[in-house]
Amino acid sequence: MDAAFQNAALAGFAFCLLWAAARDARGYVIPNRAIVATIALFPIYLLTRAIATGSMISAVGDGAVGLSLAALVLIAGLAMFSLHLIGGGDAKLASAVALWAGADNVVAFLIIASISGGVLAAAVLIWRAAFPQLESAPSLQTFGVRLRQGLKAPVPFGVAIAIGGLYIVTRLAAL
Repeated sequence: MDAAFQNAALAGFAFCLLWAAARDARGYVIPNRAIVATIALFPIYLLTRAIATGSMISAVGDGAVGLSLAALVLIAGLAMFSLHLIGGGDAKLASAVALWAGADNVVAFLIIASISGGVLAAAVLIWRAAFPQLESAPSLQTFGVRLRQGLKAPVPFGVAIAIGGLYIVTRLAAL
């Protein structure tokens, strides 16, 4: 029974990541409800894992480490937000995923999210430059000019964060 609740919490986490990614891809907005739900599911996961393993002290320690890492990622994310490098929702979502990642997986999460974000940004940039008629009114500018203008356009980094988060889901499900 404990494993069922643990798996339900992980499934809820995965659902929240997919929800955030879909909304970010569609409208460049990550719903706060998805982030709050992600955070709210974490204590349920910890409690069910503690019951399954019989180690409440380990769960409390993992929770404290997760909160510390989430705070650090949030501070770094807000610094990047103030520099207009990412959106506020991206910073909050990355922090919520860092909570789940814990000390064992946070570096892997950040690397996967960063690489996914770079690939996503390059793909979006090339797409916008190659197919301007699909983005807005057709452009008579050259490909290079459109490519430079595309650097200022937003990118849904919530998708990349969700990819890193789904990696965390698979790691936690394997435990």
